Amino acid sequence: DVLPAITPQHTFNGRSDVFGSPVLHPLSFSGDRESKMTIRQKVVKEIFDSEQTYISQLNTIVSLYLKPIRVSCLLPSDVITAIFNNIEGILSVNSELLRYMKQ
Repeated sequence: DVLPAITPQHTFNGRSDVFGSPVLHPLSFSGDRESKMTIRQKVVKEIFDSEQTYISQLNTIVSLYLKPIRVSCLLPSDVITAIFNNIEGILSVNSELLRYMKQ
């Protein structure tokens, strides 16, 4: 079950805090199946949206910083590795995860 961390008394209010995390607020409902499905759908949508945002941010880092620095030979490769470590591998794995989630 996707919802063990979210109790029936909470749901997303559609707003985010300063870090982009969803803000939860109390919501009293009977706990019927339809209400639980609505919360579940919101949770799944939030996970999906967060993954898309994360991949977009990783793509920005790779395309605007990592690749230009490599091409320009501005920094030695060991420094580039220290700064960016395995960002391209992380991007690849998370992109595959998102493709799987879209199916």
